[in-house]
Amino acid sequence: MLIFKYLNELSQVNEYVRCPCVDASSVNMMAFRYISTSKDSEENFIPQSIKDHREGRQQRVFPPDSESNCEYHGLSMFNTRDNAVFFWTKVLKPKVRSLLGYNVLFSGIIEENDGVITPLDKKGHFNLYEYVNVNLGVKFTHVENI
Repeated sequence: MLIFKYLNELSQVNEYVRCPCVDASSVNMMAFRYISTSKDSEENFIPQSIKDHREGRQQRVFPPDSESNCEYHGLSMFNTRDNAVFFWTKVLKPKVRSLLGYNVLFSGIIEENDGVITPLDKKGHFNLYEYVNVNLGVKFTHVENI
């Protein structure tokens, strides 16, 4: 049986909303993710909620029944390089890009046994919810600086 990597955190969200969502599915596909070269590869594949907790930052607060609570616990990714670059350069404001601290776009193949993804939104964005013992850091490689 496949178990989610952050099951305890997802269980807390599941008190209010289904997380991952009922439409999440296992796939085999290319994915793109922003990372920071100042961190080791594994650090770049930790959901923001877990990073915020580990680094002592204030947790984001959403209404209990908001899907954003679930999204906060997933790994943000895009389905194409063009969608990832467009979102980074045209949608995110410079201040937000600076706060995030990412400077590189990586890509890799997500396989069915890595976890489940949410349905793609119209910008090609989705969230991945990893299974235990998955190490995406070894599966993703540098595409370009952003």
